[in-house]
Amino acid sequence: MSGLLNDVLIRYYSRFNADPRIEPSIRANADWLWNTQWRPDGSFNYQSAFCQRNKSGPNASWDLNNLFVSTFSWLYFRTGDRKYLTAADQIFSDGVRRAVLSGTKQFNQQFTSSYHYLWYRRGPCGRCKSPPRPHAASSFRGAPIARLDWGESGRLPGCREFVRSAR
Repeated sequence: MSGLLNDVLIRYYSRFNADPRIEPSIRANADWLWNTQWRPDGSFNYQSAFCQRNKSGPNASWDLNNLFVSTFSWLYFRTGDRKYLTAADQIFSDGVRRAVLSGTKQFNQQFTSSYHYLWYRRGPCGRCKSPPRPHAASSFRGAPIARLDWGESGRLPGCREFVRSAR
């Protein structure tokens, strides 16, 4: 749930109101997640609300990794601190490599917002405020495919450095 909450706070910060309390809150959460919940096997701890009843402890859950990747890559984008980039790269790599994609739920959890990682990992350029907004473009076998809105000019709005490097 931390990843989902952070994604909403990031969107609020980027698109509505850059409240100065948001970045430190997300940073504190990311530091806590990385220092206490990241596992040596490349996943975050997952603990069900029912763990007391079924006597289980935290479990590995690679299919949830990419719910957290935007948190770490956004912090790198905002601060330039490479520890967040290193964490984001590892989270994304392990999440994709070990993803359980046997169901739509797992696929949606992995990729609902993790594409932002690709934008944020470029780091701060000074003028970029947020990634381009996706919108449903088409579907493949009934599954919606998001595409980035490059605008009529064919250029990504708001970041010339990105456009130059993408060519």
